[in-house]
Amino acid sequence: MAQKVLVVDDEERILEICEYFLRGEGYQVYATRDSTQALEIARRECPDLVVCDIVMPTMGGYQVAKALQLSTESSGTPILFLSAKVEIPDLFFEHFKGQGDFLTKPFKKQDLLAKVRELLSRGRPAPEGRADTP
Repeated sequence: MAQKVLVVDDEERILEICEYFLRGEGYQVYATRDSTQALEIARRECPDLVVCDIVMPTMGGYQVAKALQLSTESSGTPILFLSAKVEIPDLFFEHFKGQGDFLTKPFKKQDLLAKVRELLSRGRPAPEGRADTP
């Protein structure tokens, strides 16, 4: 079964590029320009990874990530943040470093795919109070 990736970006072209690259690698991709809809998709589809722009109207990427962390279905889902800003914001390091990574726009196909593979290889952390050891 293909791994599920949710892509959230208000720029149509970035959304199309990410979809194209990820589908070409065999991922099942859900894409939206709307952050509220992204949360609904995440709740329904339980993606293995979220690729999310930081600066979006209505609800930015960090707010989306916080909402995902608070949800039982999506808590621990790795997140790849996208941004046109070259500097990585302090907020990323303070709240999301262990759960995600950061990629600056514009990006190369191989950079996107490398970060996606790396984040997916980590897997989700076990829920608190439960060990995944036999």
